[in-house]
Amino acid sequence: MILIDIRTSCQNRKYVMIGAMQLKAKKSASLLEVLEELFPDSSKTTLRSWIKNGRFIRDGQLLRSPQIVISKGTELSFESKVKHSSFGIKILYEDKDIVVVQKPAGLLSVATHFEEKETVHAALKSRGVAKRVLPVHRLDRETSGVMVFAYTERAKEGLKKQFHLHTMGRQYLAVLEGSIEEKKGMWKSMLKEDANYFVSSHPEGKEAITHYKVVQRKGDYTAVQVTLETGRKNQIRAHASEAGFPVVGDMKYGATKNPLGRLGLHASLLSFIHPVTKKKMEFKSLPPPTFNRYFVRKNEASISRSVG
Repeated sequence: MILIDIRTSCQNRKYVMIGAMQLKAKKSASLLEVLEELFPDSSKTTLRSWIKNGRFIRDGQLLRSPQIVISKGTELSFESKVKHSSFGIKILYEDKDIVVVQKPAGLLSVATHFEEKETVHAALKSRGVAKRVLPVHRLDRETSGVMVFAYTERAKEGLKKQFHLHTMGRQYLAVLEGSIEEKKGMWKSMLKEDANYFVSSHPEGKEAITHYKVVQRKGDYTAVQVTLETGRKNQIRAHASEAGFPVVGDMKYGATKNPLGRLGLHASLLSFIHPVTKKKMEFKSLPPPTFNRYFVRKNEASISRSVG
């Protein structure tokens, strides 16, 4: 959380929390009573401590008194501090229903039989902001980029439905081995995972469609923007490999070079309809600095919380 002090005059200060959780008062009452309803699992002592430490803002003003009157429907900004290691996770947006994060490479999305603690899911749960953190989708361990989790069953089902209907927008940036001649194209096949967790084309697999557009060519590598029409496990990695242009660093799928020192795949865009407010939301993330030699970074990472 970043707290910005905007001084409109010597006597008047306004504050803005960057990366804060947005809340709305459900009734007109004291700040403490409003928070008791918003955070039913937190004690009064904890809530008073949060207020004392200036973790709530209303209309640009820090709220430091538990007795201050809050009107029903008032929007509050809350600094949701991480209690344990965040593992390099960056929160792009958060409200009472969902949380959107930027996942670093090398971190699992959710727990497996081999790793339960060092995951995005575990890090979000450790913050204690919501009763539950519900996975909606996954990114491979070595893939970085934008992800969304739900805090309620209603939000989870709403987001999962969009994934199922392929209405959720997902774009990736990938660095591939080899030089792709076409400016754009599509990879389509039936993908299936075998007993060794390897995904490849198979007559009994599920339909997978991947669209790509060449962004840059440099030497023996091609940088592409990838849009998923379907969302199968390892879809981009399997399709790129079968096309003869494996993702750099992806030794599992036939890569022989690793110029980035990691998998050359980054989830750069995620767009969806908010499952509760029904607003169009779009989140963008620049690739890590190691991608710089293959992608021209024209703009800073952007977050469009509501569009249209």
